[in-house]
Amino acid sequence: MLYRQDILRVEKWDGDQLVSFHGVTTVNGKPSEINGTVEGDHFKIATPNGSINAPLTVRMANPWSANVLKGDMVMTPDRGIVEPVRVVGGADTSVALPNKTVRAKQYEIDRTDGQKRYGIWLDESGTPVKFDMVNAQGTVTFSLAL
Repeated sequence: MLYRQDILRVEKWDGDQLVSFHGVTTVNGKPSEINGTVEGDHFKIATPNGSINAPLTVRMANPWSANVLKGDMVMTPDRGIVEPVRVVGGADTSVALPNKTVRAKQYEIDRTDGQKRYGIWLDESGTPVKFDMVNAQGTVTFSLAL
């Protein structure tokens, strides 16, 4: 079985606050659009399944951004679901990349329902160089190619 996913996302931030989001995720030819914007004291997210109000501190579930480590609520950009998370770690380690090994800090982001876990490694400049997505089906690892 073949699987294809195309993603188009635009995030606008004012400092550490997400102020708007637009995303279209197309899976096997079927698009799903998510939009979000600040409305008063919350971040309103419009999904194909209805609207959701998230706190203004919501972060994108985007492991390629260190901003995901700064909050306890994340929004999945493909589904617009807001989920509570717990961030732990910051341990010094090293990561073997395709062309070199870099010093890094390792963090773990756990969904509080226990269904999924993310591992993120940031190099000394704060750039994400590796991340893992772990769920009941297994682990998928992404590494930055330098």
